[in-house]
Amino acid sequence: MIKFQNSILFVFLFISTINLNASEEIELNNEFKKYVPKESQYKCNGLNDLCKKFYIGYNLFSVQGRTKQSLEYLLEAYENNISSILKDDWDAKDNYLTDNISRLYGRLGDKKNQIKYLKLSIKAGEDQNICYLGREYDKLDMLKEAYELFKEGSSKNYTECFTDYGMYLFNGRYVKKDEELAGKYWEKAYWDDSYGDIANYNMAVYYGYKNNDRLYKYHMLKASLLGDEEAKSYLKSPYIKSISTTKLFLEEALGSKYKDISKVKNLEFSNSFDLYYRLKKMFNRKNKLYTKWEEDYEYQDKRWDEDKSNVVKFYRDQSSLIFEDKKLILETTLNNHFNQRKIIVDMKLLYKVLLVDLSEAKEFNKFYTVTVGLISKNESFEFKNKISQYNYKFYWYAKYDKGSGKLIVEIGIV
Repeated sequence: MIKFQNSILFVFLFISTINLNASEEIELNNEFKKYVPKESQYKCNGLNDLCKKFYIGYNLFSVQGRTKQSLEYLLEAYENNISSILKDDWDAKDNYLTDNISRLYGRLGDKKNQIKYLKLSIKAGEDQNICYLGREYDKLDMLKEAYELFKEGSSKNYTECFTDYGMYLFNGRYVKKDEELAGKYWEKAYWDDSYGDIANYNMAVYYGYKNNDRLYKYHMLKASLLGDEEAKSYLKSPYIKSISTTKLFLEEALGSKYKDISKVKNLEFSNSFDLYYRLKKMFNRKNKLYTKWEEDYEYQDKRWDEDKSNVVKFYRDQSSLIFEDKKLILETTLNNHFNQRKIIVDMKLLYKVLLVDLSEAKEFNKFYTVTVGLISKNESFEFKNKISQYNYKFYWYAKYDKGSGKLIVEIGIV
């Protein structure tokens, strides 16, 4: 009787195990279909479930609230040598896989395993991760280890290390102060990301040390507009506001990074870089009244296909901002009082993107005021005037059609 009961129990457990495995298989397949793009699902044809788990884990990496499951699947894939199965997929290589696992452990606050897998990623070939390993050591006050890694990475020209290496040098952290050498590495970091808030803030600190007021404000203002909170607090100082940097921003827009504009006759706006990032990163924040400007990729691609024009276009509601090589354009339609108030803000944005610091923008302000006055009369008009700013010649063109409500404002290079 006892043997018979044991046999029934064994069969019951066996069937339960089969049902559980079947349930897990169904759940895995459902997740695979849900999170892995259709164009990638074929990669697991003929392979075992480890392939599916890897791709699910990889695609869950950026899904909020799924960190633990992403980590579970990627760990299983790594520990079972998924790179030997998916030989043609770079994301399955040990260097990238351990890097992602390290990041996931970081999100979970597991420093020990975060560092462990960061080291494994370096060993597997992701050598620039020595910079991130240095940052983890820095957080643990392991200054010697952090400094040596930042120094090594900077000597290898890893941009990820420049900022941190400069911080140690400038502040004399672990080593003797060397502000000049720190400035050189901060400058390298800046040219790698000239619209980075930290990069600009560090350059401001360096030029403050050098007593270069104009460049100090230039970078501090830039850092502030890019969102650096400490930079914003510095800009409250009347001393900072009294130093004009309009010329620096204007020449940057004209391409001074790439050529000596004083020697160039046919000037152009560097719309593909400076003006683009100024609007996108400095003047495109959400607020209560207006939605953000959206980039019109279709328009830009069409212009390039038609005549190889490197044009940037953003749109919002009924308005468009277009940056071309020789002119900046605002197009909009006025149909009620709210739109008229909004267009006043948008119109000022047109030359604020160009000059950033408006402390010496008197000519631009003048024609802006004239245009606002004409709009308020609600009558059709058209006018064009020349503007001189630091010996560079521009024009201001405005046209309004009362019947259609269409308004065009241009700032162009003469």
